[in-house]
Amino acid sequence: MNSRRIAFVLALAFFLPACRKDEPVEPEVEVSDMCQRINLLENDGTFAEKLNALLADARTENYESGYLVYPSEANVFRYEPVRGEPGEASIVFAPQGQVEGLMHSHYGDLFPTFSAADVKAVYDTYNEEHMHDYGTFFCSVVSPNGNAYLLKIEDIYRFLFFSGRYFLHREGFMAFEISYYEKQQAYLQTMGPVGSFEMALCELLEDSGLVLFKATGPFRTWLRLEKDEYGNLREVGCNVD
Repeated sequence: MNSRRIAFVLALAFFLPACRKDEPVEPEVEVSDMCQRINLLENDGTFAEKLNALLADARTENYESGYLVYPSEANVFRYEPVRGEPGEASIVFAPQGQVEGLMHSHYGDLFPTFSAADVKAVYDTYNEEHMHDYGTFFCSVVSPNGNAYLLKIEDIYRFLFFSGRYFLHREGFMAFEISYYEKQQAYLQTMGPVGSFEMALCELLEDSGLVLFKATGPFRTWLRLEKDEYGNLREVGCNVD
């Protein structure tokens, strides 16, 4: 992929007993729709501050930085900083208990959006019982160009079916990575280095049960990325009273 690194590895070091969910459990706190969930993040000033801190790291450091986002009794997030090794396109998350989210930066010439391993990390978090509430869980990434992206689960059953196809076996994951690369290359000339990744990821996530959002600094407005009926990429906002 020219000078861009394909093999971005987001390792997740999980240590729990062999106790897995056979069926999804309904979230303890119900949120009526995706727009309300996004509205909660848009109104969270600390969340925006953390994204801006990650953006500063993405532009000045040669390592991945991030946060494990924990729930708290005060009904706000608790952020635990995480740091990758200098010069390595990876970061290790080792949560102690269940988390509400994973946040990290991409520096230099790494993916401007989520890598394939980032998407798989959402499933790994659920599968290893580290996801506090799949209805409110989020995974985010910030790149040096000033964009941030967010993944949320919209349909848990479709997401688990999608994950079973691509994330349970090495062959499936390799197929996912190859498809991502081929789609991005196909759009590179017409959509550029950022748009081509966005379009490729949107296509890969169709019928995945995941929703992709995008924001630019100061990261207080999130827009849903999707393809319209003409095959063009569009950004759709939420209006929540």
